[in-house]
Amino acid sequence: MAESPSESDSLREIRAKFVGKWRLVGSENFEDFLKEMGAPYPARKMAGFSKPDCEVSIIDDKVRVYTSTTFWSQEDMVEFNVDYEKEIQKTKMKCHAKYEDGCILLTMEPIDGSKIKPQKQTRYIENDNMVLKIEVGDVVAKRIFGRV
Repeated sequence: MAESPSESDSLREIRAKFVGKWRLVGSENFEDFLKEMGAPYPARKMAGFSKPDCEVSIIDDKVRVYTSTTFWSQEDMVEFNVDYEKEIQKTKMKCHAKYEDGCILLTMEPIDGSKIKPQKQTRYIENDNMVLKIEVGDVVAKRIFGRV
């Protein structure tokens, strides 16, 4: 894909490091994260067994992260340094993303004071894998994706 003349240095770096197709190869502490988020036991078990695919692409000046399993799919269009709203578990969240030190950082906070807890997501490359570190409360989980 041709690079647009207006593409920022951050997007060029993201294109080189993150863009492509990825598949889950490992998890750390994921069930505890789901429990902290209030997911019921059957949903936690089903999610723990799923092996999501993740595709990262750049559309205009936004980073698209599309994650899918047999049971669900989710698309995020991330624009850096701009607040936006996203719905998670029927709760509106205020989101803010930035690219810093080679990491895609995303913070999400509930707008309506629901039971959903604020969370922070950090995507980075380590040992040729894309790592998604998720923090909520005192729980830190990691999802590790290998390039397909």
